Amino acid sequence: MICKNCGSELDENSKFCIKCGSAVDENNTHDTNYQNTCKSCGSELKENSKFCTNCGAATEDTASETVIDNAPAQVSEENKNLTGKEAALGRFLVFLPRILVIIGIICFFFPFMTVSCADNEVSVSGTDMIFGDDDVSVQVSSHTDDDSLFNWFILLAGLCAIGGLIHPKDAGGASIFLLIFRFTAKWYYDLDEIEEQFGSVLEVDFGFALWLAIIVFLLASGVSRLLDGKNDKGDTGGT
Repeated sequence: MICKNCGSELDENSKFCIKCGSAVDENNTHDTNYQNTCKSCGSELKENSKFCTNCGAATEDTASETVIDNAPAQVSEENKNLTGKEAALGRFLVFLPRILVIIGIICFFFPFMTVSCADNEVSVSGTDMIFGDDDVSVQVSSHTDDDSLFNWFILLAGLCAIGGLIHPKDAGGASIFLLIFRFTAKWYYDLDEIEEQFGSVLEVDFGFALWLAIIVFLLASGVSRLLDGKNDKGDTGGT
């Protein structure tokens, strides 16, 4: 209960107000939900007033309503920020497969294979094996009549990589051909025959660029297929 005379809060069984001494009866009390005096200046308020007529301060009821009204706006602003971050992440994921394909294509300009024999060593890049570069100082191939470094598997891998710029999910084919090259290089270039011919052991090392290309092409294909799958589910859910 609240004293109507001074606005002080009263105990349930009080007979007199402890602040102003007014007698407490049914006519001198009202529900605690009603604020009788302004908390700012102490002026008496009319029932259901939302603002004090003396100082213009908002009553407690009005203040609580303002907080409640502002809550949806704050939630909406948070949702807007969250939506912006999700949109930025979505745009990045759309371009990610092509970024990976570009990284894989760049790897073709770095050594895929290094062949060493005694003091001689030659490093061969993916582009050397696509264009059959005959200017490499040490010839490592006797697979063809002109000892070209050209390799069909590397060429097919390069074509799949270029196609992956348009359809990233098909970039996985480049990884397959690069893996075939890795496990057939000795046979393809007849390196065992060269060992017998020169009577020395050839050491063949496959460069970091080869393995990086294999990995990024597989990732590009996997991410692209995953995104396509989510888009298909979204279209199905929308219909």
